[in-house]
Amino acid sequence: MTPEVAIIKEYPKKAGMILRRYAERLEFLCAICDKTKKSPLQAETEEGPACNGCYGQKVREWNRYRDV
Repeated sequence: MTPEVAIIKEYPKKAGMILRRYAERLEFLCAICDKTKKSPLQAETEEGPACNGCYGQKVREWNRYRDV
């Protein structure tokens, strides 16, 4: 769970995930790549927080399959 840090911006839901920009850099374990990350950007997934890189990859995959 994300600690109480102010959310600067919340982006529209894509590929079942919500990307949020926090006021501070947060350290978290990415639920997708299983690496520890420290970033103000964090995606909310059903499995837990995800890093911006994994979020972008999942959105690209989602867009590719959606267009087929």
